[in-house]
Amino acid sequence: MQAQPQLVDHLVHGYNPASHPFFADMLRMGLAMNNRDAMAGMLKLLVQTDDNGPDQTQMEMLGTFFDALKQKNTTPLKLAGEKSDQLTQQLEELTTVIDAALPIAAGADGKSKQQLAAIGLLGRDVRRSVTESRILEMLLAPQSSSEVQLAAVKALSRMATPAVAQSLLEKWASYSPTLRNAVADTLLSSENWSLQLLKAIGDGRVSPSDLDLPRRTRLTKHSSPKVRELAAKVLIATESNRQDVIDANRGVLTTTGERTRGAKMFATHCATCHRVENVGTDIGPALSSVANWSSEALLTAILDPDRQVEPRYLSYTAKLHNNDEIFGIITAETGGGLTMKGLDGKDQNILRGNIKSLTCTNHSLMPMGFEQAMSKQELADLISYLQTSH
Repeated sequence: MQAQPQLVDHLVHGYNPASHPFFADMLRMGLAMNNRDAMAGMLKLLVQTDDNGPDQTQMEMLGTFFDALKQKNTTPLKLAGEKSDQLTQQLEELTTVIDAALPIAAGADGKSKQQLAAIGLLGRDVRRSVTESRILEMLLAPQSSSEVQLAAVKALSRMATPAVAQSLLEKWASYSPTLRNAVADTLLSSENWSLQLLKAIGDGRVSPSDLDLPRRTRLTKHSSPKVRELAAKVLIATESNRQDVIDANRGVLTTTGERTRGAKMFATHCATCHRVENVGTDIGPALSSVANWSSEALLTAILDPDRQVEPRYLSYTAKLHNNDEIFGIITAETGGGLTMKGLDGKDQNILRGNIKSLTCTNHSLMPMGFEQAMSKQELADLISYLQTSH
């Protein structure tokens, strides 16, 4: 390891960090060994910028340095406060680099990889949290690419303040399924944030069905007794308000159904979204496995479709800048757009730049109210058909 300062000196005088494959490892090694001279030499390369601001590689390497500091449970402020030397001077220069990275993170340059690298520098300094939070919250808009949105969530997660959960939950209805999962995982990483998520579920801002079963289980099995206790109350209390309807139709369970009539009920009421025996459209979940379900499970799924709906089958409304509205489920996401499938079964590709707003309905595409559209006998017929179909 004695050769490390010589290699650093060689890098400083003749190389760009991008040209050396071990630069990131050397940064981590210098920090692990508390070699302040080596770290100062490497940081000197990373804080030098021209009129165009820091380049992608500089910002990525600085992000690596910040991550290593976090793993060592320290910060640039603590490291600078240990003694006054060349490393202290270079650490002070980091402020200038991050200032120059802010407009890049905000998307002013339009270069996505450079923007992602700039976002990776945010959320590192509590003194800058107000300014950086505004930028990151703006990047959560549906017009941003999915990569930028996810990077913004990660940056916000580095700000360990209650305000982070508030800002993430405020725009919950506009998040795509992928972004919701990332936000949920961030909120689940902290006891305080998990409690705020549960409070949002309790007051109706977030539906329990917005979280898949593994994430709901993380709340009910959380390491924090406070979270477990509130999860037990909130998730059970808000599970469904349709139980009275199900109870009122329990006579269906003792009614003998007839398969042929049930096939007609399926074609009339279900084929818009489901496909069975070459009848219908593949929009909702495949029904190939429901033949093994009990009659009670099928009755519950028919009368209360929101109770166990998977997040990927929640419906959304996309309002475009030309005032068109597209309703359906999101079947695919890319950096530049979404694919939505409507009740007609057709896919529509939407560029993110064309989206004015994206709002989740918090409901399954499958409507409620089938107890009004079918008699108890017809419900029994439908259940009989589903249980005998392949």
